[in-house]
Amino acid sequence: METTQQLEEKLKEKLENNFSTKLSMDNEKSMFMEIIGTCVNLLVQDIDSACEPALSALSKVKRKGHNCIIWFLLLLTNIFL
Repeated sequence: METTQQLEEKLKEKLENNFSTKLSMDNEKSMFMEIIGTCVNLLVQDIDSACEPALSALSKVKRKGHNCIIWFLLLLTNIFL
């Protein structure tokens, strides 16, 4: 977002006054934010998909205090490595 704003300012500096007032990169900023949001959603979906088997297995394990948490963390470590 900052980069788009900086680009807009640099372009306005190089344009004549009558053109620089007409320059707006609002559409580009909006598209950029939309793309970022889509990427974040895809990353969250990937993490959710990767964790789902571990969470499912965890729900079937008898809970014995911290052993269950340690087992879950080890399982997640194996998924992401």
